[in-house]
Amino acid sequence: MELWAATGGHPLFLTERLRARAGEHLEEAILSRCHAATFAAQRLLEAASVFERPFRPGLLAVMLGDEAAPVSDVEELLARRLLIEHAGDLSFPHDLVRQTVYASVSAPRREVLHRRALRALGAEGVPVAELASHAQAAGVWAAAVRYATAAGRQALMLYANAEAAAHFKRALTVLASHPALVEPAQYEALLIERARALIVLGETDEAVNTLVQALASARNRGDVRAEAEVVHWLGLANWSAWVPSQALPHGRRALALAQRLDDLRLVGRAHAFLANPHGSLGHLDEALRHAARALAVFKQLGEEPPAMVLYRIGIVRHHLGEEAAALKALKRGEDLALAQHEETILIFVRWVRSTVLANLGRYHEAFAALAAAESAGKGQEAFARSRIPNTYGAFYADLGLWHEALERDLESLDIVQSMSGLAFKEPLIQTVLNLAEDHLALGTPERALQAIERVVQLMPEAEYARYRYQNRLHYVPSTRCGDTWSRVAHWHGWATLKQPGRNSSLRPSWRRGWATWPGPGERGQRLQT
Repeated sequence: MELWAATGGHPLFLTERLRARAGEHLEEAILSRCHAATFAAQRLLEAASVFERPFRPGLLAVMLGDEAAPVSDVEELLARRLLIEHAGDLSFPHDLVRQTVYASVSAPRREVLHRRALRALGAEGVPVAELASHAQAAGVWAAAVRYATAAGRQALMLYANAEAAAHFKRALTVLASHPALVEPAQYEALLIERARALIVLGETDEAVNTLVQALASARNRGDVRAEAEVVHWLGLANWSAWVPSQALPHGRRALALAQRLDDLRLVGRAHAFLANPHGSLGHLDEALRHAARALAVFKQLGEEPPAMVLYRIGIVRHHLGEEAAALKALKRGEDLALAQHEETILIFVRWVRSTVLANLGRYHEAFAALAAAESAGKGQEAFARSRIPNTYGAFYADLGLWHEALERDLESLDIVQSMSGLAFKEPLIQTVLNLAEDHLALGTPERALQAIERVVQLMPEAEYARYRYQNRLHYVPSTRCGDTWSRVAHWHGWATLKQPGRNSSLRPSWRRGWATWPGPGERGQRLQT
């Protein structure tokens, strides 16, 4: 496996690696083949080594200052299999050859070659990410920051959040050594953009650390508007980390700063955000109050509201069993999320819509909505996406397909256990509760009780939507376990987890964790079964 990883299975390099283990170094073998070429061909090969992708032969002529294409040198390198040609472009037969040649070039010459490549490529309209790479390697710092920032923004628009975060990090790395290249406000904006990508990726700790730097810079300048912007994103980062109680102070601070600035748009955005942590904590009336204020502000401005407002209205209406109103809000939220390029909210509204449709017994549409949520973006979003696998399990369970439900829930367990941090405790808890119900239905109650014990251990570490899975923890075992649940409660001294009646103030559904009863013919049939 090690040989295959190092050589990509290329027969020549497999042979050379085996020779290397016998005392001959692979890099030396590659360079020996390169040195057999003429001096001019070797210089051309060195110039080619700065390109990490296939390139036009004419670029080498421009870089080496010879407008007459070095046809004979290229042909020699092709004959020696040090370069290969495909569809008119040149490349190395294996990146190991390119890396070895590149490493053999002195640092000053590499910098010169990258600078020449930057000039040659700049006239060809190549992707800015490639220009950023050459600019940084060439030590052209201002261009490196400019191109890396542009590449990051392009990646965000393509839902390529990991690539965006890497591009913004490249720009910030340059600025760490050359801070005078941009104004402080531009530096803060760059930090926020990187944090935005990190939040979507679920890397919320790093996002918060990045935003703290931006906040310190904004406060040092005494820029209230910049502070309001950073504080808003700190709230989003904490909400995305599934700690809504920590998101609320940032949301309130953002609202206070917006009111101080008398900026109606920022006031509306702050209300739009505050609806979400309140909703996540079960403060449904407060969530609707903030959502209504946000809608009123943006109506006054003559603008569309942020998509998250309609998402929150939809999910609260779903909690209250007002499914028609929920579907209407979620449809508008989906349209806004697409227009505003809000990947997390797009996945959320599609996911919640799928649960609404399931509650209405419209499972064909529910599965389609869940598949649409799963296919959004490039699959890099972590916050909302972590909930999708166990929702498939919930739907299969709704239909009485317990083996399929168990398979999906075990898949979900593998996924959420691979995700670190408090941000993924809630989907882990919901998944383990799913498994408890699966095992009860399949006649393995001891495994179900083990799952319930694990949930009780996990609950103190998670607060996001605790009211939902806490009620579900009461409901599932009390309904399905009967006396067994009483024994477990007695063994563990769970005095607070008393067996509830069906008239509890928050009426939990089974799987999806909402404070609503199942739709007609859904859970009731399963209970009788």
